[in-house]
Amino acid sequence: QLLATGPNQSWNAQGDVRWRFAETGHVQLSLYGAFVEGLVQEIALESGLLQLQNIESATLLGMAGEVQWRPLSWLDLEVEGSGLRARRGDSPGHLAYRPGFKVRGSLTTYPTAGLSVGMDAFLVGPQWFQNRGTREWGELGQSWKLRIRGAYRFDPRGELWIVADNATDNYYQSSFGFPAPGVEVQVGLRFAL
Repeated sequence: QLLATGPNQSWNAQGDVRWRFAETGHVQLSLYGAFVEGLVQEIALESGLLQLQNIESATLLGMAGEVQWRPLSWLDLEVEGSGLRARRGDSPGHLAYRPGFKVRGSLTTYPTAGLSVGMDAFLVGPQWFQNRGTREWGELGQSWKLRIRGAYRFDPRGELWIVADNATDNYYQSSFGFPAPGVEVQVGLRFAL
């Protein structure tokens, strides 16, 4: 049986602040927290299978921020990040796959009419995991990747796009035992009828 869960109960609080600057930019900051009784979590069984179970309790405290700015008519800049402290009330205290922080930086240029070229850099902080085979807890280190993208709008209703994800071919795991693919290139066409 891979599912052994019941209802959970949570108390949540969140606050947001937003500020506009220079007519083309804004800053946003959010603070949030939650206390959850009976949080559903993947637990490694002696058989090596993962089962969804309710854990006693968990506390999640975090913050997130975002800055967007268009300093020039042909340039967009964006940075967003978040930090999270996630702990469970019982031993060992870890919650799996909840990174301590995430950051994304983005730059997009518009060199000519209809054409956009940009890149995004992602940084993900360390995160705990439970090994299915040994049931021991370990930590995946921080990871980063670069995405390069471009799009050309050849018609008011049509756009050709290309994305190269993990363009630097970094080795990282977002889930233990499952490495992310290397460079991944996608090409597509959007057309509105």
